[in-house]
Amino acid sequence: MAEENARTFFEAVEKDEELAKRLSEANSAEEFFDKIIEEGQKLGISLAGDELKTAIEELTSENRELSDEELESVAGGAMYQDFRSKLGQFSAK
Repeated sequence: MAEENARTFFEAVEKDEELAKRLSEANSAEEFFDKIIEEGQKLGISLAGDELKTAIEELTSENRELSDEELESVAGGAMYQDFRSKLGQFSAK
């Protein structure tokens, strides 16, 4: 469930440049995850602490293959790429 909710949230971030921008402005892992939870709540997506971190680690695993949709989004906007960069940076801690 947590991974499905995280995936739904990431899809929302991919489609909403302003949301991606707000999230990419986080300066610490704690702030980043707090923003994800807060923004998820605004969208009606339940995201919680440890489950969220586990889901993010699963979704950002270097060994995981990208879906067709994710491959198409690779050429997406810079804000989404900034978000993904922070996601990788902060989930590695």
